[in-house]
Amino acid sequence: MKKDLKKVLLVGLIIAVLIFGTGCGVSTFTDSNGASVFFPIAKGLFWKGGMWDFLVYPLAYLMSFVSKIVGGNYAITILIVTIAIRALAWPIYGKSNDMSLKMKLLAPEQAKIQAKYKDKTDKESQQRMSMETMALYKKYKVSFTSCLMPIIQMPIFFAFYETLRRIPYTSLAYLESTTGVFTNKKGVEYVITELIYDFGKLNTKIFGIDLMLTAKEGGTWQKWGIYILAALVTITQLATQLLSQRRTKKQGEKLESDVPEYRRTQQTDQQKQSETMMKVMMYMMPVMMAIFVIQSTAALGWYWFVGNLFTAFQTFISSKTSEKRLQKLKEKYEEQEKYYYTR
Repeated sequence: MKKDLKKVLLVGLIIAVLIFGTGCGVSTFTDSNGASVFFPIAKGLFWKGGMWDFLVYPLAYLMSFVSKIVGGNYAITILIVTIAIRALAWPIYGKSNDMSLKMKLLAPEQAKIQAKYKDKTDKESQQRMSMETMALYKKYKVSFTSCLMPIIQMPIFFAFYETLRRIPYTSLAYLESTTGVFTNKKGVEYVITELIYDFGKLNTKIFGIDLMLTAKEGGTWQKWGIYILAALVTITQLATQLLSQRRTKKQGEKLESDVPEYRRTQQTDQQKQSETMMKVMMYMMPVMMAIFVIQSTAALGWYWFVGNLFTAFQTFISSKTSEKRLQKLKEKYEEQEKYYYTR
């Protein structure tokens, strides 16, 4: 089981690094003024801006479509598109939540298996433990692919991030200030003569903060506005994680509420280490997000702030429904077990 957990964590880490790595800097070009910029979304240059183009172009179309409906307001456009994308990804969130509930249900049985083979280090005993653990996972229908469900939605979120970075350069006003020549890191030049969408006519301000500009590009209020956004992102991200952690703890306590204290599942050293690591990540993630917000255009901070509020709402709704879902799953597997033993 320990080896399987390491494999899952390793694969998850590799995928996350690849996704994040390809999402950062892949579309960085040099314009004719010698400035480092992100490649505009232009006609005839699909896939030239990087591997995210297959998602960036549809997202840019969606944002252009929504912006026309809301009168060209960039802040409202980001808000609507963010909510729409998160809502579409809700079924994936539901599957991930189901997997978490199943892991809680099988935890006591898994602890018994680990206790059974605790002092047995021979190969045969280890193989038996692996087989019993696999049988337990099969019983509760927990698979390796289930653990990767949350990662499926990540490319869309990173592509949206990439789209927001490229939109400030996707305007006729910007192209007119250059010769339309962009050079990538390999020295290959691309000439942009026509855009698919002109985002230069949008109303990009919210509370006096220009969503197209960074803290360095605007005045004093622009800088402090982005700092405030960074703080809001940090607070909402941390609050969401704490809310989720509290919900998980509450579910675990309720699951074992009818079990005497001495018979309750005790955390293994491995689980304690994993919990410590999760706590470290829980506090590191908001700090990293704040740094990204401060270094990027204000649009990123607004996008993450809206996304965090939606996630908090999603967690709240889930906390109301998970209890019933957990009870149903518990009854379902208890019935299966009774059927198995009465055959």
